[in-house]
Amino acid sequence: EYIEDLGEGGFGKVVLAKEKVSERQVAIKCLKLTRKYEQSNIIDEIQIISQLNHPNIVTYYHNFMKDNCLHIVMEYCREGSLRNKISLKDKIEVNTVLEWIRDIASVMQIIHKKNIIHHDIKPDNILFSENNVIKISDFGVANKLIGTKNYLAPEMFNYNENTRKDARIDVYALGVTLLEILTKQNPFLGKKQNEIIKNHETKDFKIDKLPQWVQELILKAINIIP
Repeated sequence: EYIEDLGEGGFGKVVLAKEKVSERQVAIKCLKLTRKYEQSNIIDEIQIISQLNHPNIVTYYHNFMKDNCLHIVMEYCREGSLRNKISLKDKIEVNTVLEWIRDIASVMQIIHKKNIIHHDIKPDNILFSENNVIKISDFGVANKLIGTKNYLAPEMFNYNENTRKDARIDVYALGVTLLEILTKQNPFLGKKQNEIIKNHETKDFKIDKLPQWVQELILKAINIIP
């Protein structure tokens, strides 16, 4: 039973719905992908992720086809995304942020051992459940030569096939995410590839007010040399 729209983007749209039998609220993502092999690849990745049954990964319940569109039924995270929290004026304590990053890094280590690279770690794909438990979402582009430019490791700019299964690109994206939470800005937003490279060369990341050890953590994670 449809309740309301939750969001829309290049991938498709997400709606909030309620299962009539269980009365459980779920999020349903309708993906615009219409090619059969793309739909099959996404279902395969989701099935692998579902088997992990990890508390910091959004739970996927099932999927169905409607109007030639793949619909993914998954856990509804009512506390919204990390993007929502960054947009608030209130400062987020460093210790809280590092707990979040630690939890996400722990999950990444598990999925990387399964040879799954997320490829799109960013605040929009990190959600919070009802009890404020942090969770990784959106494995739709896992192991593909795709990503969001502001969080894309520079070695990915040439879309070299060798980088597709390199776990370090997720580490880089998580480092940019950490930087963005603590500074409330993404230094690569709206920049072209050559400008991002130059930004790395100057290291003008506006992190000088952070504790020295946190600066070092960020600079290691987003180093231009993998």
